[in-house]
Amino acid sequence: MLFIQKGYYLYENLINSTLLNKKILNSLRNSIPWILAGLGVIFIIMGEILNLTQSTKPILDYSKEKFNGALIEIGKAVLISGVASITLNSLRYMGIYNEELIKLLFDTKFLRNRHDLPSYWQKVTKELLSDKFPKINDLILNDVQEIYLPTSSFKYYENFWQHTNIKMTDKSTEMIDIVQTTKFTVVAVDKDKTDHQLFTNRCCHGGKHANATYSVTSLFINKKPITPEIENNYEGNFLDSKFSVTLSGSDTYEIEMVCRKTYSLKNDCIMGYRHQNITHNSTVQFQLDGVKVEFNPLGTLKDFETKTQNDSLIVKEYVGLLYKNQGYTAYLKKK
Repeated sequence: MLFIQKGYYLYENLINSTLLNKKILNSLRNSIPWILAGLGVIFIIMGEILNLTQSTKPILDYSKEKFNGALIEIGKAVLISGVASITLNSLRYMGIYNEELIKLLFDTKFLRNRHDLPSYWQKVTKELLSDKFPKINDLILNDVQEIYLPTSSFKYYENFWQHTNIKMTDKSTEMIDIVQTTKFTVVAVDKDKTDHQLFTNRCCHGGKHANATYSVTSLFINKKPITPEIENNYEGNFLDSKFSVTLSGSDTYEIEMVCRKTYSLKNDCIMGYRHQNITHNSTVQFQLDGVKVEFNPLGTLKDFETKTQNDSLIVKEYVGLLYKNQGYTAYLKKK
């Protein structure tokens, strides 16, 4: 046991001495440039003093004069190497300092404290564009900031899914009956912030109110049933319907709504959906009975992918981001 303890103490002393030696070596390594510079100055001074002493003697000793000159030259060489080493070390540390300074300036915490981020972003983006379009640069930046950067939005939609069942009920009047099921998740930025989710619908009645109807069959928010107060407006040739629900107290809201609408294709043959907020992933389905549908994307950055397409069922899928006012339009025709 005593042997083991002694061995442990020897090992600990060896480690400590090694660490100490490393510290000493690091200190010496950092001090060498200054030592060289100091030695160079000393050699030069010694050489000059010896030259002065030699010059006062009546008989010059050329061997000593050569020695003094060599001493001065050696001093100069040593001084130059020391100064060069000091300069290189300074540049190296300056580079490290610059790197750390850049990291600090572009750190997220630092950027959050800036009050000029919009203008700063515009300057960076202009530099990125290299001022290719100076006349419309500001318009481009404004649209990107207002439409594609949701700085003023407090929510986005996740996994939008919509199934639309369209049935022709009267071929002579071309009246159709639509049952539309919509599901999506609202992702809130701040669960404590109250938000109002707005739902709207428009269809044309052609001057006769009875030719168009709209109603909500069911509405659930996080599995809880909601009875909305629908406001129907029959001004002009259109039936404009809208209602809103209050969202508060949750990070996400799963919304599921079933609505029903009837109208004539003679008055209104176009239907569609435009997203109110940024939407991540979208699937739309059309179940058809006596009706044909021509599907078109609305303002999207790419096309919807067709998953199924036949006379009775159309399924379209969009993987990625749909921005505000982007979506689809569908042109309806009687078969």
